[in-house]
Amino acid sequence: MSDTRGPAGPGGRPAGRPARHAPAAPPKWRPRREPERMAALLYSPAHSSQGKSMDQAWWYGRDQEQRGPFSTAQMQALLREGVIGPATPIARSAGPDPAAEWVPLHAVADFAAPPERACAADPARLDGGPGPATPFAAAESAPPLAAPTLPLAGPWRRFFARGADLLLFSVVGGYVMHTVAEWASPAFAMWLRSPNAGPVLGVFVLPFALALEAVVAGLFGTTPAKKLLGLQVATLAGARPTFEQHLRRLFGLYWSALAMGVPLVNLFTMWRQYRHLKAGRATGYDRGAFQVHALPLGRLRMTGAVAVVAAAFFTQQVLMQQIRADRRDYNAGFSWRNPVSGASAAIPPGWLYAEQKNDTGDSVYTFSSDKIGVVAIFAMEEGMGHLTLQEYQSIWAAAVQPDMLMDERVVAAAVHGRETLQVHGAMARNATRRVHATLFKSGDQIWRLVLVALPGREPDGTLSRHLREALVDTVPERPDPAAAPSGPAAQPI
Repeated sequence: MSDTRGPAGPGGRPAGRPARHAPAAPPKWRPRREPERMAALLYSPAHSSQGKSMDQAWWYGRDQEQRGPFSTAQMQALLREGVIGPATPIARSAGPDPAAEWVPLHAVADFAAPPERACAADPARLDGGPGPATPFAAAESAPPLAAPTLPLAGPWRRFFARGADLLLFSVVGGYVMHTVAEWASPAFAMWLRSPNAGPVLGVFVLPFALALEAVVAGLFGTTPAKKLLGLQVATLAGARPTFEQHLRRLFGLYWSALAMGVPLVNLFTMWRQYRHLKAGRATGYDRGAFQVHALPLGRLRMTGAVAVVAAAFFTQQVLMQQIRADRRDYNAGFSWRNPVSGASAAIPPGWLYAEQKNDTGDSVYTFSSDKIGVVAIFAMEEGMGHLTLQEYQSIWAAAVQPDMLMDERVVAAAVHGRETLQVHGAMARNATRRVHATLFKSGDQIWRLVLVALPGREPDGTLSRHLREALVDTVPERPDPAAAPSGPAAQPI
C-alpha cells in the first residue's frame, strides 16, 4: 500500500488525514503572529523524532494561565526564540489541567540543552568527542535564581517598579551629572539649572540614572522598587545577571522602551513593549536573554508597595509643578520678598532664584541667569555697625581671597540714591571668570551683592544692573552707627 500522506501541517499530523485526538484550540485572545504560532509553523513535530500525536502535549505557565498545546519541537523553538526559559514551569497532559505535575523546563531532559542544530554545528560532538559545554550547563548544575514555579511578571507591576526606580535614580543621577558639569563646564551646569532645559533634560540625565541602576543591581541583585514589588530579573538559564548584563539590559531599555528620553516618542515605544508583555512575549530588551519573575506579595507588603509607588509618583508631580512654576517665573519675571526686611521687589525676567546656606550657616539668596551667564549672590552680615564700608571691604576681600582675587581699587557709587562701594575682581582658579561686588550698609547690617560671570562674560551688564537696583530697594535705609557723631565726653562730678 503506497504512502499517500501529504506534507505535515502545523498541528504535527499529515495534511488531509483526520487526527484521532484533535488538539485543543489555542485561546482566541492570542495574536496570530505571536512567536508561539510562528514557531509552530517553522518547527512542526513532523520534522522531529518525537511522536506525532498531541495526546500528551506540553503546556507552559505564564501570568497565572496555562498556554498550549505544543509539541517538543515547538517548545524547543520557543526556547530558542526566548519566549520561554529554563525556569519556565511546564507540564505534559492532554489538555489544560490544574492538577498536572508542573516542573521547571530545565528539569526535563528534552530541554536541558539546545535542540539538534547546536550539536550539528560542532564536528567534535558528531564524532563522539567531548565538545564544549552547552549554554545551559550551568543551569543544570546550579539551581535557578527564581523559584521554577514563579510566574512571569505582568506589564503593570513592571511599569510601576520601573517608574519608581527611574524617579529615584534620575534624582541621584541628575545630582551626579550636575556635580560633574560644575567641574567640567560651568556654562553647561548653569543651563541644566534653567527651567527651559526641562524638555530635553531627560536625554542627558537618563544615561547617568540607568548606569547607576546597573551598579546597584549588579551589587545587590535587585533595585529598591523591584525588591518592594517582588520582581526578580534572571537570565534565561535562571542565573542572577552580572553588572555587565544589567548594563546591557538597561541600555536596551534606554533605546527600545524609553526612546532615549525623547518626549512623545517614548510613549509609542513604551506602548509597544506593553503590547509585547500583554501578548505573552518578551520585551525587546529582554528577548533571548532575560526573564522577569513575579514573587507573591502579602497583604502588608502590597500595602507598603502601593504607598511607596503612590508617594513616588506624587513626588514626581510636585517636581513637575515646581519646574513649570520656575519656567513661568524665569520667562515672565516674579516678585521676590526679602526674608530679612520683608520688603518685596519685582525681579526682571531671565533670573532663577534659590535660597542656600553658606559655609558659616548664614542664608544667601542666589539668582542665576543662563541668558547672560551670571550668578548673583545676595547676603547680609549683622553686628557690623562699628565698621565703615571701607573697613569691611578690606576685611571681606581678605576673607574671600582663596576663591576670589579682588582689586584694591574701590569705587563709590550711588544706587537709587544709596551710598555703595563697588569693586571688581576675578576667580582665583580662572581669571576669565570676572567678579563684581556691591557693598552697602543699613544700620548695623552690611549687605553685599556679588556677581560672578562665566568665562568671557560681563558680570555688570544691563540685566545685572536692573537686578541690583531691585535688590537694593528691598533694604531700608537706617542710620550708620559708625558715621554717627559722638556726644561730648561726660564730666566727672
